[in-house]
Amino acid sequence: MIVLTPIIIALSFFPELAQWGGLYAHCPLLNRISYHFIHAGILHAATNCWCLLSLVFAYSVSWRSLAVAFIIASTFPSYFIQNGITVGLSGVCFSMFGLIIFKVKRKTYFQLCICFYILMGFLFPNVASWLHLYCYVVALAVSVLNVPLIKS
Repeated sequence: MIVLTPIIIALSFFPELAQWGGLYAHCPLLNRISYHFIHAGILHAATNCWCLLSLVFAYSVSWRSLAVAFIIASTFPSYFIQNGITVGLSGVCFSMFGLIIFKVKRKTYFQLCICFYILMGFLFPNVASWLHLYCYVVALAVSVLNVPLIKS
């Protein structure tokens, strides 16, 4: 992820790439894979990279968890996409929030914060709130289904 960060930030200087690789209704598979690396601007890219890197290092996230988060964010149903094009790593970030739930110490506080962030997204235009909600709920379900039943 550290290697991808400078590339993602460099790509953010070219917001017109969103027309080529953004996520939109009924887009091709290549767009579903590439939209994570394209951002609307430098601030958007920097905050998404900061969030993802913080999660990866603070919770010792494995490459497998990162791959699962990427897959979850890439399988977002196209019927949830409203008008426009979606770009950015926030889907992967919200997937990571769901995947690390059992590593967090203050689980209730963490859940409330994530719910607040998702709800706030619905109040602002140009925020992919349905994508955030989908990624978080699916990743949470994956986490719950993969937690060991017996703790040793």
